[in-house]
Amino acid sequence: MKYLYFIWLILFLHTGNIAAQQVDTTREFINYRRTDINSQPPTSHYQQPKEQVFPLGYGTNHLGKVTTGTGVWTELNPKVPRVSYFGINFINPDTGWACGGSGAIIKTTNGGDDWSIAETPVNSLLFKIHSYNGQVVIAAGFENTILRSSDGGETFEQISSGLSSDTKFWGVQMLNDTLGWICGMYQTLLKTTDAGLNWQQVFPGLNQHYWDLDFLNENYGMIACGGGKVLKTTDGGENWTIIQAGDTRALYTIEIIDSLHIAAAGEYLTEIQYSGGKNVYSSDGGESWITNPDIPTYSDANWIAFEDTDKGYSVSVDEGLWETTNRGQSWFKPNESTSGDWQISLLKDGTGYYGGEGLFIYKRTNGEDNWSKIFLNDNFYDVYFITETTGFALSGSLYKSTDGGINWQRVPNGPGGYDILFTDSLTGYIVNNNSSIYKTTDGGSNWYLTNIPEEVGDVRRIFFINHTTGWAVTIWSPVSNAKILKTTDGGENWFVQLEDVYAGSFTSIYFVDSLNGWATRLGGRPYKTT
Repeated sequence: MKYLYFIWLILFLHTGNIAAQQVDTTREFINYRRTDINSQPPTSHYQQPKEQVFPLGYGTNHLGKVTTGTGVWTELNPKVPRVSYFGINFINPDTGWACGGSGAIIKTTNGGDDWSIAETPVNSLLFKIHSYNGQVVIAAGFENTILRSSDGGETFEQISSGLSSDTKFWGVQMLNDTLGWICGMYQTLLKTTDAGLNWQQVFPGLNQHYWDLDFLNENYGMIACGGGKVLKTTDGGENWTIIQAGDTRALYTIEIIDSLHIAAAGEYLTEIQYSGGKNVYSSDGGESWITNPDIPTYSDANWIAFEDTDKGYSVSVDEGLWETTNRGQSWFKPNESTSGDWQISLLKDGTGYYGGEGLFIYKRTNGEDNWSKIFLNDNFYDVYFITETTGFALSGSLYKSTDGGINWQRVPNGPGGYDILFTDSLTGYIVNNNSSIYKTTDGGSNWYLTNIPEEVGDVRRIFFINHTTGWAVTIWSPVSNAKILKTTDGGENWFVQLEDVYAGSFTSIYFVDSLNGWATRLGGRPYKTT
C-alpha cells in the first residue's frame, strides 16, 4: 500500500508555496524600485517574520515542531529559509554564502551539499554578501543594513553606516583583510579600512545611483552607475574619473577582467518590446567602450561575469543564465534553466555558482556548462514509497530517494506528472497533463508510454484494485470531455469506460473491490459504480 510519507510531502509543498509567493512579490518590488525609486512599496514585499520563512525548529523563539496526534513533523528539505537569495559569494569551490529576504544568510563548506543558517539581527532584504579571507564576511542591503561577521559567517552583528534608514546598498566587496567598499543608491559610496567595523562616506562627484562596483586590486576599481556612466579610480578612491559607457541606460553590473578588459551590462528599454539588457565592453581600461547588441533577455541584465577576455555569463530576471564566447557580441543559453537571476560567482578551478529569486541556486563543476540546482525546490504533486527507505516524488520531473527521503536524486528521463502509484516493488504508473500514462516494470529506473485512446484529455489520477485492473480519470478540455479510463491488462492498454458530458473534470477515483468504486468531479456529484 501507499506509505504515508506526508511528513516530507506536506512540508515540501508548504515550502514550495511560500517560496513561490516570496519569488513573485520580491520580483515585483525589485523591478519596481528601479523604475520608480521614489515610491516605497510595502516592506512585506521583501521581508516576512522569520517564523514564516525559516525552517521548522530554527531558533528558540520560532516554530519548533508541528504535532498531529502524537506525531512530530520534521522538515527534510531544503532546511534553509524559504526566501529569495539575491547575493552569492564563494571564496573557494567549497565555502560560500548566500543572502536574501528577511535577513537570511546561509553558509556552505562542502560545495552546496549542506547549508547552515547564520544568526542575523535583522529582517531586511540583504542584497549582496562578500568575504576576502573567509573569516570576515560583510553583507549589505535595504533599510541601511550592513552586517558584519568575524567568525566566518556563523553569526552577524549590525554595523552603523551613519546614513538614513531608507538607504539601499547594492554592491559590496572586501579587497583584503581590512579594506572594503559598499555602494548604493543616491550616489552612496562607503569605504572601510578596519575590516568593516567602521565605514566612511566617499564622494566621487557623480550624482547618480551606484549599482555595482568591482576592484581589481586596492587601487584599481570601477563603479557601474545610472545614466550609463562608469566611475574609475586608479589610486584607491582618492580620485575618480567619470566615463560614459554607451548610451544613457543605467549600468547595473560591471566586471574588471584585467587591467585592460572590462565588461558591463544593465538596463533594457521598456518602450521597445524586444529590447534586452544593455551590453558594453572595453579593451583599453574603460577609456572607450564598444556597444554590443543587447543581451536578448527582454529584461535588465543584473550581473555579468567573465572567465577570460572572451567567455562570460549574464543573468536576468525570468531569463536565467546566458553565455557569450566573443566578448558579448552574441549570447546563447548554455542550459535550459530559467531561474537564478541576480548574481554569478565564478572560481578559477572551473567551479561556478549562480542564483537569484526563490531557492534557485545552480552549480557548475569542471568548467563545463552543465549547471544543476543545489536545492530541490520544485512544486511537488505526489509522493509514493515502496518501502520505508525507497520512494519517489513527482513534480515536473521524477525524483527518487533510497534513504527515507533525506536525499533525492532526479531519475534520468523520468516523466513528471500529477499522480504516481506502484502495485508492487517493480511495477508503477505515472499520469501527467500530456494525455499520457507511463509505466515501469523495473522499479522506476525506466518508463514507457502505455496505449490510451486519442483525445482523452489530461490524465490526473490513477488507481489499481489489483495487478491487472485499474482506472484513471481525466479533466475536461475544450476538445475533450472528462473521462474514466479502465485497463484489464496491467495498464498496457486503456479504454474509455465513462464520458462525462457536463463539462466537469474528474478529480479522483477509488475502489474497495472490483465492483464498488467512486469517482469525484468538479461542479457535480460523485459517480459510483457497482
